[in-house]
Amino acid sequence: MGSGEEVLKWLVDKKEESVIEIVTRQMLEEIVEEEEYVAVLYTGSCEGEEELCEELLEYLEELDDEFDEKGIAFIQTDDEDFPLVKHQLTKLPALGLYRNKDFLLYAGDLSKKEDVTNWLNDVDNLKISGIIEKVNEKLLAFLYENEDNLVVFFYEEEDRDADEIIGGLESIDDELEGKDFAKVKICDEGVELNYGLIGMPKIVYFQHGIPIIFEDDIMDENAILSWIDTQSSTNSIHEVSDVVLGGLVKKFDHIAVLFYSHKNMKVANNLKSIADDCADNDIAIVKIDDKEEAGQYGLDQIPSLMFFNGQVPSVFTGDLMDTDDVFDWISKNQASSVVEEVTDEILEDLIKDHEYVAVFFRGKCDDEEDDCDAVLGKLESIDDDLDEIGILIVTTPDKEVSRENDLIELPALAMFRNGLMLSYGEDVQAATEKQLNDWLTAEDTLKIIGIIDEVNLKMLNNIIEEEDDCFVFFYEEVDPEAHAILAELEDIDEKLDKRDLHLVKISDEGAGEEYGIEELPALVYFENGVPEIFEGDLRNDNQVIKWMLDELKQEEIKHVTVPMLKRLIDRNHNLAVVFMDEKSKDDEALLAELENIDGECKKYDIDFVQLEDNEEAAEYGVEILPAIIYFENRIPSLFDGDLTNEDLVLEWLVLQKTSDTIEQVTDKILEKLVEEEDYIAVFFSGRCGPGDICYEMLDNFENIDTKLSDYGVMFVSTEDKELGREFDIKFFPAFGLFRNGDFVRFTGDLMDEFEVLEWIISRETLEIPGKIESVNAQMLRAVLEEESDLVVFMYREDNRMDEAVLFTMDDLDKALDLKDVKMVSIDEKLIEKEYGLHGSPLLVHFNGNIPRVYEGDLGEETEFTKFIEESLEKSDIEEVNGDILDSLVTRLPNIVAVFFDSDNEKNIEIMALLEGIDDDCDKNGIPFVKIDDVPKANDEFGLDNLPAVLYWKGEVPSVYAGDVSDTAALL
Repeated sequence: MGSGEEVLKWLVDKKEESVIEIVTRQMLEEIVEEEEYVAVLYTGSCEGEEELCEELLEYLEELDDEFDEKGIAFIQTDDEDFPLVKHQLTKLPALGLYRNKDFLLYAGDLSKKEDVTNWLNDVDNLKISGIIEKVNEKLLAFLYENEDNLVVFFYEEEDRDADEIIGGLESIDDELEGKDFAKVKICDEGVELNYGLIGMPKIVYFQHGIPIIFEDDIMDENAILSWIDTQSSTNSIHEVSDVVLGGLVKKFDHIAVLFYSHKNMKVANNLKSIADDCADNDIAIVKIDDKEEAGQYGLDQIPSLMFFNGQVPSVFTGDLMDTDDVFDWISKNQASSVVEEVTDEILEDLIKDHEYVAVFFRGKCDDEEDDCDAVLGKLESIDDDLDEIGILIVTTPDKEVSRENDLIELPALAMFRNGLMLSYGEDVQAATEKQLNDWLTAEDTLKIIGIIDEVNLKMLNNIIEEEDDCFVFFYEEVDPEAHAILAELEDIDEKLDKRDLHLVKISDEGAGEEYGIEELPALVYFENGVPEIFEGDLRNDNQVIKWMLDELKQEEIKHVTVPMLKRLIDRNHNLAVVFMDEKSKDDEALLAELENIDGECKKYDIDFVQLEDNEEAAEYGVEILPAIIYFENRIPSLFDGDLTNEDLVLEWLVLQKTSDTIEQVTDKILEKLVEEEDYIAVFFSGRCGPGDICYEMLDNFENIDTKLSDYGVMFVSTEDKELGREFDIKFFPAFGLFRNGDFVRFTGDLMDEFEVLEWIISRETLEIPGKIESVNAQMLRAVLEEESDLVVFMYREDNRMDEAVLFTMDDLDKALDLKDVKMVSIDEKLIEKEYGLHGSPLLVHFNGNIPRVYEGDLGEETEFTKFIEESLEKSDIEEVNGDILDSLVTRLPNIVAVFFDSDNEKNIEIMALLEGIDDDCDKNGIPFVKIDDVPKANDEFGLDNLPAVLYWKGEVPSVYAGDVSDTAALL
């Protein structure tokens, strides 16, 4: 392979493979020459390091696709001469990164996966001091998504002035680097069009993704530096194009867009005053002068303001000159469960893009008996619940879509199911909140007879959870074969409808992977959530329906794959797994015997599955196959009796399900649990039988097992001694706790189970010195009850950027240790919603259970540290929004909230007086918050005179009837 073109062709051919390609020295040299960024694993011969090389390669190949998305080539070579001669590398394996031919070596321990990942994902490692790095289109897209302050020089490769401009930019590189700005150059053909730019060269500053173009002399580097300083230190409503707007709507969870005309700048100039407030609340705001784009959203009047919440638009209907009203509306849309207001044009797009859209058609709503606000209030109360199962809900005053669907009498409620409308047959204004929710989520509402419903992942999860029997067709939208199969399946769907059975289809990206389905298209039968894949010809409808009917009749043990098994375990199924020997066919008779008890197991809510995977069995320490392992709350227990005696097997399974025994595990299983679970309490019993002291201890421990479960601590016992000895346990029985893999031993009285409990849940035990503990949802709730101040980092599971942010919080954790303040992290999905918060990642300080969120840039360590330090010193009444208040009312036994109007001077004066009783409330264990939400006060609680004080006890509110300004009487 001699030419650069051949090298590039080879790279393109290998693009689809999820392996790190092996290259020769010559290929390596040419790839480094051709590509801007190349990650290289120098393996050498791996002599003496075989296990490390194998584990490292397996792990890095999981990251390979991410690097491809960033435009970084990832390769490996066993050549030892090149790294020695070129980089003086004498110890292999070694990992490095070429950045426009400049080499950076990873200096850490290659066996520490987390450190390797953080290094590879550290954007700073892509930078070379004093150089404006050249990037490709993919890497620029990655930087655009992940860098809040990015300066880009767009130019054409043949531009003779480009080198001089680049030289000028490099002369101010130190100043930009000191401000933590990323700066790059790019000359890929047409790339500027992706960012709405016309003509080159151009210098563009992307502030949180919003492009700001430098309009002056690009040869004057000092003017550029001054311009960047000004732009970065002020918040403005920046002009964008339609192309950029589309990207920003996808990029930001919350963005406000002003459609305006240069001919009338009055509103645009007026709204500049809310730019700082929007920035402080992590809300992007931009403006666009494009009548055609406004028309796409059905905006007839210019100026108009829209707000996008998770890409769902809503239109502002108030006075754009009233900036307080505008910002209140934006804040409410960001923080609360608001039913979005849309136009007909927006509605048509939503119906086309979403499987399930509920619409409240208000019309003018001007009859005397009409009360549309009351209906909206009920719908807003159930908005979050509908969102959880994949139903979008909006409202519109427009009538075109309703008329097209023969819905004339308004106001009315309707549901669009894959484009087809069904209207609510009763009086929507007379309906209760429960009646509306029941209709919107009813099977008869969601199902279209004679059509295979397209569902989203949220809806599928709900169907599988709710239905005993369900058939699902997983496919890719772009697969023509799948659409041909669907045409055949439509006839089958009608027959299933008559039997009251579900057949749905799903093409959401990653849906198959979510359920362990490895190849698409696939037809899967779910029985109580347990999947069984159809193995026949999907085009043969007779074969398909025979299989379906057989599945519904048969009492058989379902065959699953390893990914399916892991999914079932994660879903906390009560699960019995028969591990069969994949190399032997002699166990069919045993399986037939066990199928005799499958029906009995279902009566006890135990799902029975089979797996042929010797490697997975070995992960649980199973050496002799076949074998049965029972999983409950993710804890595996191995059956050690006679598998041929199905009555004995059934008796053992029922005992596991119905008794509160502490599960006994093998060393191998324990090792697996330690690796996967956050907190595991382990009783190392040694050999233990009736009459032994350890037997009595186990009986005692049953008294605390449930309490530990409430704290999210898994409790197991083991007779095996090998793992215990690895942790320096010399005498048995013994007891200890694994905290995120870190072990601490109990040294007190093992006969006193309540001393053991107190030790486990104590802060000293749960805390790992020098490490931010990862907790689960139960543990977070428990810790919040114990700690008056708690700092929590909520982040997205398996998100590399969030994990990199967590890595930067070690110094904050150490500083908090000195103040005796605990810090934890949690990556459970949607955990923030439980606390009335929105959008991970979030850094939150809980003071007395009340959350205070850092609104700044999580990439700025100095800023978030300063926020936490100031928050710990803060002593005034905490201000919350409606969602946080609702969460506090649900979570806390009692709470006081004062509703006020920040636009009312008298209210502000009284609020100042109330600050004087905040400390007294704290001393009496009464959380006290304030909320500036007049609509919530009026609509939900009927509070017309503000400020007003409400006290909740057990979620039951009572209103203070006295003079709120009389703080002594109030207290």
